[in-house]
Amino acid sequence: HWPSEDPIGRRIRVGGDSAPYSTVVGVVARVKLGSLGERGGFVQGYAPALQRPSINTSIVMKGRLTPEALAVSIREQVRGLDPAQPIHNVRTIREIRDNSLASERLNLSVLGVFAAFALTLSVVGLYGVLAYSVARRQREIGVRAALGARPADVLRLVLGQGLRLIALGVVLGLAASLWVTRW
Repeated sequence: HWPSEDPIGRRIRVGGDSAPYSTVVGVVARVKLGSLGERGGFVQGYAPALQRPSINTSIVMKGRLTPEALAVSIREQVRGLDPAQPIHNVRTIREIRDNSLASERLNLSVLGVFAAFALTLSVVGLYGVLAYSVARRQREIGVRAALGARPADVLRLVLGQGLRLIALGVVLGLAASLWVTRW
């Protein structure tokens, strides 16, 4: 809001035109509200709870107890203060993080399955092309063997042809992926 000026001491409305003015007393980095994958985060205003009470309040706690024991302790403390006060959605930071990253994990898992399928198809296709090529060159290979070619020489000939196909596929695939990623 004040890119080239010191915001401390400035007044701003947080919450629309009907909201009262607030004085800026500190500045923090942008926060991520929806998920850890957000880029840049959002501008967020913090106000003391007594000045702007909210129906929904989140409390973050850190302790030496296990998360389950800490949750039981918190529930007992709140019930001791106000038995009618509801407590819900008690989660650990690990659960919040895992839920935030669940869609990215699903996307990467599906991508991994498709990549494995594509790799399998390419291996089967390469095998088919090499098998067809060797079958067509069967007489040539027989003549080479009759003229003294060792089995290792014939294998080197066939594998060299396969490696050339793989190298051509990798080069064309990388070029196509670089071209497509610009879109």
